[in-house]
Amino acid sequence: MSDQVCIVDQDLCPVTVGDTVPFDYEFTLPDGSPMDISGMTLVFYVSLNPDYNSIVVQQATTFPAGSTDGMGGMKILPETTNKLTRGQCYFFKFVLENGPEDVFTVGSGKWEAK
Repeated sequence: MSDQVCIVDQDLCPVTVGDTVPFDYEFTLPDGSPMDISGMTLVFYVSLNPDYNSIVVQQATTFPAGSTDGMGGMKILPETTNKLTRGQCYFFKFVLENGPEDVFTVGSGKWEAK
């Protein structure tokens, strides 16, 4: 992951407190070919503020060996979305980690709970 891509904030659709929220991912290299994400960890953070010093939700998934096609997923369960407050707007980010020296924010924006 030596070439970084500039990420533009993209807001998520509002979430209903208590719902399951599935995320599917496709990671590609700058040339468009699939990225081998085997053993990498994707962390989803949700915070009350954009500096992430007030984390409300943190969930991680580590992609299994053989994830050479760049495809992965994460499911946020009702026990997690129940931690959100209806009417509150949150900040989120997805961080892809491949060890302590390879940490990349791959998505961020706002997320409203309803």
